[in-house]
Amino acid sequence: MHIPFHSNQNMELTARDKLYSAYLHVSMIVILLFSTLFFLLGYYFAALIQFLIFFPFIAAARLSVYNFNFLSKIIAVMASIFIVILQTNYFFTPASGFQYMLLPLVVVLFLINDLSQTSQKIFSISFSLVITVSFFLSTNVQIAGPIVVIPENRQLLFYNMSLLTAFISLSFMLYLYALQLSNKEKALSFLAEYDALTLIHNRGYFTNKGENLFSTYKEKKLPLSAIIFDIDNFKVINDTYGHHVGDLVLKQLSQTVKRQLNEGAIFARYGGEEFSILLENTTLDVSYILAERIRLDVENMCVLHGDTCIKFTVSLGIATLSDAHHKFEDIMKDADRALYVSKYKGKNKTWVINNQDVLPIFPN
Repeated sequence: MHIPFHSNQNMELTARDKLYSAYLHVSMIVILLFSTLFFLLGYYFAALIQFLIFFPFIAAARLSVYNFNFLSKIIAVMASIFIVILQTNYFFTPASGFQYMLLPLVVVLFLINDLSQTSQKIFSISFSLVITVSFFLSTNVQIAGPIVVIPENRQLLFYNMSLLTAFISLSFMLYLYALQLSNKEKALSFLAEYDALTLIHNRGYFTNKGENLFSTYKEKKLPLSAIIFDIDNFKVINDTYGHHVGDLVLKQLSQTVKRQLNEGAIFARYGGEEFSILLENTTLDVSYILAERIRLDVENMCVLHGDTCIKFTVSLGIATLSDAHHKFEDIMKDADRALYVSKYKGKNKTWVINNQDVLPIFPN
């Protein structure tokens, strides 16, 4: 089983980090594209200046890698504004349309910054105002130049390319944002029902499912059984080998138990080293047989840690829906009572609740 947005990759890169990285790469591609275009059309000085702007983006990317994110963003945003102002007010004219490439930058500012943090909120709002002013100045005012006089058809070419580049860039960034948001929602939905370590259901899901099934099975007088078990002396494993080995034990135990269960069984990590199984249409005797099979499988397990084979056992308690149970919690309390007796009687045992009596073995 795979957790969306939570695979083996580390979570050091947040969705905003990924969006910012994408923005830097898109910007560098656009710079190289227009540098090449200017060069091919013979506007060598404009091509040179355009190409030189490539280096602030490289610097911004490197700073981002070393977690100087605030400085990195300032350099990248300022470089974007600077090159647009040069293109529209010095090399060419506002008719070339390069100012439209500022529009995606306003959106990007709010996508890459965490607005719950005051500094990033101020950064986003401040630079969005700077970009807005720069856009309208570049559209309506010719401050200097142009040093390159180009025919109307090339102005139209630049205008259309600028608009197309702006829309493609904006669409790409919004697509990435929507994709990250979708993955994050899947991850949250997954973690609402599953345990992130063992990849089996969590206690919340188990309890909700049990409560939903209880009334139906109670009314129809059908068997509904619960097994609770936990690892004997789990603290010793953690203290001896470390919590990372304890986590490995929990994961391998979960996989071992899952192999014994059919698709209808609900298997959950109930808390810490404690696990629970909910079995629909399963009588107490069948539940006992399954529990014993699990106990023996775990007893024969070997979790490797270097050259060491770590052995451990589990204690189990079982209860089945009866007239004495008025809610699902009552079944779990009885199963937990049976587990307590299993622990008290020496561990590595299976005990059951039958007619409110705690029994060490299932009667014939």
